[in-house]
Amino acid sequence: MYALPRAARWYLYTLWLLALVLAAATLWRLSGPPAHLALLGFTTLIYILADYFEVGYGINGRDRVAMTIVDAVAIFLVPITGPYGLGVIVVGSLAVDMLRDRPWFKALFNVAQRVIIFVVMLLLYQALSLPGAPAFSGPHGLTAFLALTVSYYLLNTFLVSTIVALASGRPLLQIYADSYRQAHWVHFITMPYGAVLAYLWQTNPWLILPAMVPLLMAQRSFQAMASWQEESRRNRELATQATALVEQLRAHQDELVRSSKLAALGTFAAGIAHEFNNLLAAILGYAQLALSTDDVAEKNEALEVAMRACLRGRSITSGLLTFARRRDPRRETCNLADLVAETVTLVQREFAKVNVTIEQRLQSVPTVVCDSGQIAQVLINLLTNARDAMAGQQGGRIEINLSATTNSVEIAVTDTGSGIPAELLPHIFQPFTTTKGALGGSTTAGTGLGLAISHGIIERHGGSIRVCSTVGQGTTMIVSLPVATLPTGEEPDGSLPEMHPLHILIIDDEVDVAEWLRRGLERHGHLVEVAYDTRQGVERYRAHPFDLVLCDAIIPGGDGVAMLQQLRSYDPQARVLVMTGQTGAAQVDRMLELGALSVLSKPFALDDLLALIRRIAPPQSVSVGSGTTRPLV
Repeated sequence: MYALPRAARWYLYTLWLLALVLAAATLWRLSGPPAHLALLGFTTLIYILADYFEVGYGINGRDRVAMTIVDAVAIFLVPITGPYGLGVIVVGSLAVDMLRDRPWFKALFNVAQRVIIFVVMLLLYQALSLPGAPAFSGPHGLTAFLALTVSYYLLNTFLVSTIVALASGRPLLQIYADSYRQAHWVHFITMPYGAVLAYLWQTNPWLILPAMVPLLMAQRSFQAMASWQEESRRNRELATQATALVEQLRAHQDELVRSSKLAALGTFAAGIAHEFNNLLAAILGYAQLALSTDDVAEKNEALEVAMRACLRGRSITSGLLTFARRRDPRRETCNLADLVAETVTLVQREFAKVNVTIEQRLQSVPTVVCDSGQIAQVLINLLTNARDAMAGQQGGRIEINLSATTNSVEIAVTDTGSGIPAELLPHIFQPFTTTKGALGGSTTAGTGLGLAISHGIIERHGGSIRVCSTVGQGTTMIVSLPVATLPTGEEPDGSLPEMHPLHILIIDDEVDVAEWLRRGLERHGHLVEVAYDTRQGVERYRAHPFDLVLCDAIIPGGDGVAMLQQLRSYDPQARVLVMTGQTGAAQVDRMLELGALSVLSKPFALDDLLALIRRIAPPQSVSVGSGTTRPLV
């Protein structure tokens, strides 16, 4: 009681005083004791039962109301017991609150608000009904019933909502609206039954019992409604939990994919380091030979060996970037022969340590549309499984066949391992199905996730993966991917336009790279200028536009995206070619969205750059001023 706000306490005091005054005034008018004590006792018992078996019903996320059929009993008492019904109301309400062990101030509030409502209904009924007529009969009786119904509903809602508002601090109108929207129908179901029962009591009491059946069914409907509401609440909670679980599942699936990548990377990381050390040793050694000799032929031979070593290193880094890049899956045209060769380069050194050789039989096949990183991951998983299948044989052979059918390209990975038992073949692509024990000195067996992840990746690409295996003879895993279809008019014809001398701006903070590009392009007749940061590049372009800009994606003074936006603000037709060592970098994707012509991955040969420039160069350029060229449009 004393924990309530002061306004709520004063409201209770006022309500109790008003109920006491109304009850005293009503009882003072009585002429003597009631004539039918048995009726009052019976109706008191009915009132207690009707009020006690309540059904809780939520009207919003915080408040609950009790649905009962006691409204019908209150309407019945008005014409049948008259003022003596106040005793039924008081005794019945206090008895129920005691049985429910409610705090004393809540019990007194219930008694007070019910006394006030009953007295108001009694006065209205006496004023509107005809003396001596059966309860609620005729037009006057109907008018009296409507007046009782409206007064009961309005007073009950107002008195209860007011104490809730004062105790919680929420707006009264909001509480009233919630109560009306979700609980008004309770009163309108039960109160007409009270009027019907009162009429039957005075005209044909034997019909009281069958007339009470619908009232009892109304009580059951309250229980059904409350159960439905609770079930609906649980369903919403389950839906929320299911959504959270789906998000967690997606996160865990992504984590499994990354874990699978890391597991595959662990199989050849040491081999890659060894491979790069060999490449660097060859480059360094032959560069020293070239510097120490005056023989042009020997110098050229040494430089060619160093160049071949660099190209092999580029193949390794290209495979690593394709496989290990972390970005959203992106479908693009892919040459599977190059992808297979790059992936094999990553693992063959490590596989050689366990006497496993890889043979490649790669036919010329059409391009496919795929995420090359995910397909490389699938191939790594298949190669790793093939190697592990030969772990107890002191080595073996893996054969990779790349071929084309009518509408698809197939990659077949065949090993000479132990094979897969027939009973496991139907389940081989299910998660956690594995034939591996602990390998490589580890005490942990295989997880059985590699093929499940690979199967999901291939299915998302619109392809299929199947297995053929014989125990003791080996296994063949066949991956099929649909062939890419080029839009009409985009078939390559292999011809390139004639290239005219261009005025080219190079923006790269690597001085050696920029100088090499300048010299190489100038030898092929182009006029070249160099800038080493964004500010210099933009200033040079503002001084006089260029036919082509070769720009690194990550440069001092701002990234390539900001630089491209600045160039386009000066010249909306600026032609920019992006150079980068990170093919999956976000800056590169953004520059392509902003209109960059193409991307050239470092390291690249000068011939590759010239071929790309020939494809993207303007149709014809002429000298303008002091060597500046502009395309003829």
